[in-house]
Amino acid sequence: MPPGPTDVRGGCPGLNLLANYGYIPRSGITDMTTLLYAMQEALAIKTCVDLTTLKMSIGDTDARTDGPLTFLLGRTPGLFAPQTHNKYEVDGSLTTDDAYFAGGQTKQFDGSRWATWYKLAETKYNGIMTAAWNGEVRSMQYDMCRNSNPECHWGVIEQLVFYLGQAFIPTMMTSTGADGLPGPALVDSINQFMGIVKQPDGTFTRGHSHLPPGPEGVWYRRTIPLTTVELAVPGALSLLSHLPQFGHNEGRVGKWNVAPIQIPDVIAAPTVACLLLKSALDTNGTRFEGATLPPLKNLLEYVLAPVKNQLSCN
Repeated sequence: MPPGPTDVRGGCPGLNLLANYGYIPRSGITDMTTLLYAMQEALAIKTCVDLTTLKMSIGDTDARTDGPLTFLLGRTPGLFAPQTHNKYEVDGSLTTDDAYFAGGQTKQFDGSRWATWYKLAETKYNGIMTAAWNGEVRSMQYDMCRNSNPECHWGVIEQLVFYLGQAFIPTMMTSTGADGLPGPALVDSINQFMGIVKQPDGTFTRGHSHLPPGPEGVWYRRTIPLTTVELAVPGALSLLSHLPQFGHNEGRVGKWNVAPIQIPDVIAAPTVACLLLKSALDTNGTRFEGATLPPLKNLLEYVLAPVKNQLSCN
């Protein structure tokens, strides 16, 4: 079901799809418990955490997320609100312009941008958006950002999340075959999942996310749940195949400030996931401060402990 006039949607096709199909509230305002259940029920993404029911918006900041602690902690920014740029949403998106080129907005669809990745899959990867395709696309996105966006920010932790996020394409988005695993990530199937419409003239416009049907005319979710470790493997491979120099432009193109943290040439996929987990446990630099930081850190350590054990992180 397409969103209504007061429903919020953001730049993540998976979250938009969960709302369109009613796995999370169609309003786009949900809580972590509902979201984690929906990810497992709809998409067979294995969850290993149990979070408190703090509400969140999958799009812009919204007053409907307010709760008893809002007066103390402030209103929770939406995942695709301008103030969360370079946190959940970062430069180098598959489908949207960098915030610098969109007046600070983080979900301005760019059909020509998507057309570039679509054509690459068709001409070089037999119409399939593979992990190798993902790696080449991320490299092209990096070059585009660094060479044209004076405010380009390509930080290690933030970008690792996006490398892993784009790895959902070959591991989760298409209909499952008899082996319980997704079939090939065909370009037109990914279009449907991501809510992108190919027009007769070859251009692309934003539509609504749909579950792409398989050969039998219906979409089947994975029967073998997608684990964090399994997702980390194609994400790490896509990174290591085109390893960027992390950093940011200092207000103008060509003024690249190299980040102090870089990824070594050889790194195991679980190590990448552990690095992300360590970042998630770091409460410094968040919107919380003062007395709220210690209990927040304790909460994160508690709910993420199962994931840490699964990955054998130190």
